[in-house]
Amino acid sequence: MSRADQFAPLEPELQARWDRFGHWERTYYPTLLGLVVEEVRHGYSRMRLPHRPELEQPMGIVHGGVYAALAETLASMGTARVVMREGKGAMGMSNLTTF
Repeated sequence: MSRADQFAPLEPELQARWDRFGHWERTYYPTLLGLVVEEVRHGYSRMRLPHRPELEQPMGIVHGGVYAALAETLASMGTARVVMREGKGAMGMSNLTTF
């Protein structure tokens, strides 16, 4: 069940930008991992990361760095939604992940 309906939709121009996420001319890290944007709204982002064996560590579970990358990407998306309106970009500056 999604909480997305509780958040306002993006303006069409901004939504069009997010609809292109992962559909770039070259492969960037989010595409390499397989991150898929499901929905982006003001104050809300949802992604998924389909499981595949290459994301596992030798003990047979998903590598913690995969989860950290997913969290960092979502945080950067949230920041980008705000600063893109001002013509600026966003990038992760710090990420502390505890398992």
